[in-house]
Amino acid sequence: MDFSEYMRFRRDGRSPEALELARAEFRAGNRDVWFLRAYAWCLYDAHKLLVEDLVSGTGQQDQLLEGVGALLREFAVMAEPLRRDMAFSKMLGLTLKVARVWPRFLGFAKWAGIDSFETADTQPTTAADGKRIDSVRTRFIRAICRETSVAIAKPDAPPEWIAWGESILEKALETDPRDPWLPYYRCKVHETRGEQEQAIARMVRVVRKQSRAAWSWAYLGQLLEGDRPGDALVCVGHATLVAREEQELAKVRLTLARLLAGAGRHAEAAEQVRRALRYREEAGIRRLPPDLEALKGADWYTQAEARQTFQPLPDQEAAARAILASLERSALVFMPGVVDHLNMQKALTFVATGPDGGVPLHHDRFPEAARLEPGTVIDLGCLERGEAAVEWRPSEATTVPGLLETFRGTLEKEHDREFAFIRTGKADIYVPKHLAGAFAPKERHEVICTAIRSKKRDGKVGWRATRVDPVKLDS
Repeated sequence: MDFSEYMRFRRDGRSPEALELARAEFRAGNRDVWFLRAYAWCLYDAHKLLVEDLVSGTGQQDQLLEGVGALLREFAVMAEPLRRDMAFSKMLGLTLKVARVWPRFLGFAKWAGIDSFETADTQPTTAADGKRIDSVRTRFIRAICRETSVAIAKPDAPPEWIAWGESILEKALETDPRDPWLPYYRCKVHETRGEQEQAIARMVRVVRKQSRAAWSWAYLGQLLEGDRPGDALVCVGHATLVAREEQELAKVRLTLARLLAGAGRHAEAAEQVRRALRYREEAGIRRLPPDLEALKGADWYTQAEARQTFQPLPDQEAAARAILASLERSALVFMPGVVDHLNMQKALTFVATGPDGGVPLHHDRFPEAARLEPGTVIDLGCLERGEAAVEWRPSEATTVPGLLETFRGTLEKEHDREFAFIRTGKADIYVPKHLAGAFAPKERHEVICTAIRSKKRDGKVGWRATRVDPVKLDS
């Protein structure tokens, strides 16, 4: 059969029959690309039925997952020539729906790679309500990173899957540093490996970006529980106060109740248990998790219920913000930067950290930065290199090799030009007009200058003077 006949079978609801015919034709040696497309779409139909049953909870999950695995193994055998084809791309997008429950997703993703999507699936889309929806490729990468953070805690997970998944995570962090989920997954990797300080530092960044999300505060509290139980209690407590819906707190209230009970605050702990029980009762959930059963049976809860001494949690926001600020300062990475220019119209001071990059210091947050002069070296404190600065401090350095250096040379200025150049043995340095105006044209001036290395408008990298002083006669 040709491609159109396979498509007609699909339109007529005979896709299972078409799939059997395609299998037979493939075994017979047909490798025509149009035939392979038809075969892939028939596999897609079968895969879609399994995925829909898994998502809806219809049928036995183990059997359905076994079917998913068999279909995708079959797909991997025949689909290699179809990379970047629509059928290949749509199969990857459909598999996303079972990534959390299919244990071999990471291995399949490793085979598929992240560059096999058709062009349309690499672009974000817009929903009917105007909300931006990430591209299929972006969501696929995020699923890889998430499942890597889960697999790393499983002793039977193939190490080559984890190594590949971590490489994708690191690249994704570089490519999309604003994605709030990627640092969270990296944080989970750190936590699993016992790298607690790195995990907390990563999580601080997530909480700063998602400060109104209950889960972010709750997880930060979980990380702090071992060494800083008091701070953990505050963070988890704040999570219960910022949650939009009670279902977000199914497990959080239990953690908070345990922390409160450990601190001897039994009336407040009992209130958290009562709310957890009420939510499950209203939701029609009869079976209680073991940890909630244990809390319900504790003496302090029994007494609070008998005496009705339940006490709500006080507002934790100020204390939680103070903890976050303290953690943020301890997690800062300081790096040298050079004041490149001040933009008073935008109320910012731009600080170069390299020839073609830097970070802005907005004057509403850093008013002192408005008084910094171009060419000043400062230390920038950032949670991640290349990100917005959290704070800055004066630096003892006066130069930064490769970025801000001192030169001695001859300044030459043309009669009809407002700018000038300093000729040195290492480079020619551009002198802007506000500095060049102090030197007479058509004369050679021996000078010492400080210059910053930056990218010019034409994309080339060069040196620009930030200060120029005549050489004294006795120098």
